[in-house]
Amino acid sequence: MKDDVAGLVAYVAARLVTKEDFASIYSHDESKHRMISGTVTATSVGVYDHDTSEHFSGSGNGASFSLYHHSHSQHVSLNVKGTQFDGYDHDTSSHFSGDVSGSGVTLYDHQISRHRMFSI
Repeated sequence: MKDDVAGLVAYVAARLVTKEDFASIYSHDESKHRMISGTVTATSVGVYDHDTSEHFSGSGNGASFSLYHHSHSQHVSLNVKGTQFDGYDHDTSSHFSGDVSGSGVTLYDHQISRHRMFSI
């Protein structure tokens, strides 16, 4: 999973789990804040990453989402249950899973076989 996609997935998952709005997510792997804005609801996602000028949008039913990364022209499937999430990145043909706990988001990237850490 590419760094920009991982950041957007972590951001959307955190918004869905916490039901809170925030303007950025901090990537510990990249040692930087990613400024992201937009709408995340139980049925619709439409966000913009100001650092990379990328749109990420889609729809869902509260638990399962079909998302589209406009810059990479690729789909991402995202499932959320409680504080946990998982899904599939069609661009890299890889699975991911994660958890939102307090202000921390952990995303396990199966493509690179390691955890990515974020803070909200």
